[in-house]
Amino acid sequence: MFARRFRGQGLWDVRPMGAAHQRKRGRLAVGRIASEALIERLADWGVDTVFGLPGDGINGIMEGLRGHQDRVRFVLVHHEEAAAFMATTHAKATGRVGVCLATSGPGGIHLLNGLYDAKLDHMPVLAITGMQETSVLGTGYQQEVNLDKLYADVAEYDQMSGENPCPAG
Repeated sequence: MFARRFRGQGLWDVRPMGAAHQRKRGRLAVGRIASEALIERLADWGVDTVFGLPGDGINGIMEGLRGHQDRVRFVLVHHEEAAAFMATTHAKATGRVGVCLATSGPGGIHLLNGLYDAKLDHMPVLAITGMQETSVLGTGYQQEVNLDKLYADVAEYDQMSGENPCPAG
């Protein structure tokens, strides 16, 4: 089981430097956001379905899913726990990686039961969660939960993605 969290909206520009001001058909060209790169990579790895519940901590990822709905299907659930169990069942039934998606704080907490099911059955499940901006981490910000500690027992690999992958200069 793997866990991956994204800071804020995940709206970092991953274009080559200088491409930001190119125009197409008279309009400013919009670059690929990091969440689009994430969804493209998941599709390249054979992921065809993501189970989850939208929330403000993952709006960028939801936009990436919307933009790639021809490659990766999003299955809306009524509770994050269901997303994790569905991802685990998907992995069990297909032999491929199951993916669940939840927003920050309580959304990440609600994934735990399904993720423990994946861990105990040795199933490959990727949990993607949102999180607060790094500037407010540790300040008791609304619904802040230390997901590193929370996922320490259940995750084989737990990574926070928080820095701009294409720093200016």
